[in-house]
Amino acid sequence: MSHAVPAKKSILEDIRDRALKGPLSEFDFVRFGDAARKEIEVNPAMGHDALGMLACLRGDEKGMRKFHMNALRLSGRASQHLSNFAVSLAQLNRLEEAQEYQLEAAEKDPTNLLQLRFLIALLHKGRSADRLALYLERWNSLSQSPYEDISVEIEADYLSKYKSIQSSFGRGELSEDEAAMYKDMLFDTEDDIASLHP
Repeated sequence: MSHAVPAKKSILEDIRDRALKGPLSEFDFVRFGDAARKEIEVNPAMGHDALGMLACLRGDEKGMRKFHMNALRLSGRASQHLSNFAVSLAQLNRLEEAQEYQLEAAEKDPTNLLQLRFLIALLHKGRSADRLALYLERWNSLSQSPYEDISVEIEADYLSKYKSIQSSFGRGELSEDEAAMYKDMLFDTEDDIASLHP
């Protein structure tokens, strides 16, 4: 009788799983750093992403950027590596920059729901109303089920309220400043999105 062998997790999954349990110890940084350098021999882009993630967890923005940029160069800016960089940028509260990298990732792989899900979370946190509406609509067109990680209120009510504001502005019922104020208020219904990692 044979048993299925579980798939081996990637080094990024190992680091993420450990980080979710609490801050990494110096031993963890050394252990994962060694594993990342070995990964470079097999999968250079993934190894550099892992080193970028470790630098991010240390709060070393310069090192994080260097390793993630190496991963992007080595992978030809593959969507997975763009997204990994976006996650690290978001972790260091560089939301606008994270959005741009995640937008590029989502456009390179437009049917990847994990990429899209993280992008929607970033756009919501960054209060990018126009882009959020566009990508929520994409989610709805690709997904069989409603977007459960962003509340139904943010998904359905947001779209209807946003379209209503746009419509009122278009009919001249709202000034540009009033429309902007209402769009900002829309985001103040703080159904906070848990940090996501594709």
